[in-house]
Amino acid sequence: MGKRWLAGLEAKDPDAIEDPVARGARKVFEARGNDLQAIAALLRSNRKHLSSEMASSAVTVPTLVVCGDRDASPTELAAALPNGEALVLEGDHESVIGNPKLAQCIVSFLAP
Repeated sequence: MGKRWLAGLEAKDPDAIEDPVARGARKVFEARGNDLQAIAALLRSNRKHLSSEMASSAVTVPTLVVCGDRDASPTELAAALPNGEALVLEGDHESVIGNPKLAQCIVSFLAP
């Protein structure tokens, strides 16, 4: 799937994209206002997912784990962190970023 998405994200002419998956990915990311080059860079990167065991020793600072209510739950990862706190807001893993409550919750989390 990643290679097909990349083709759509990196196409110079979106109207020339023939693959429906590539065309669909391009439309979704554009509609959300995503930076297409940044998304393509993420897809090309060799990201490793942090297991709960690795997270508990690697991340020791207070951490707010945020997920949308239409996404995976943040509870397990937050519980694995020594100072983790779970937060669920309306949205999915991308649209939750645009939720106005997110900024309020971050400010509250960081407040002394």
